[in-house]
Amino acid sequence: MAAEKELIYTEADGSLGFGDYTRNEKGKVNAFEANGDQYRLRTFYETTKLEKNEAFAYESEPGTTVTDYKETEEGVSFTVSGIGSTDIILAVPDVPRARVWMDGSEVAADTSLTGKISFRVSLPEGEQHQILVHY
Repeated sequence: MAAEKELIYTEADGSLGFGDYTRNEKGKVNAFEANGDQYRLRTFYETTKLEKNEAFAYESEPGTTVTDYKETEEGVSFTVSGIGSTDIILAVPDVPRARVWMDGSEVAADTSLTGKISFRVSLPEGEQHQILVHY
């Protein structure tokens, strides 16, 4: 999948798309409103960082392109593309355990005491993976 030209946008179903792992220079959006929330984004080939209402929401190293990003009371789902082995960190509510699936298979993840979950995915260029984090 080619990276989106807009750095952050709302899709037709209300989900978010954000990030551009193909950028050589940092791209920033300091104020983007969607679904009553305020977002801030920084993205390029080294990292993609998303804040929601001035709080951490998503980070990847190296950078990624995310589509169909949806948050519910039960979890977060999105489609991700990028290059190579990628570490992803997501904000999660204070729950005893969150579980992560990639393309329907559970993957190892670490939940921190600070409300974050981290996991690694392999992203060969041109491939997309469906991610589901269930609280």
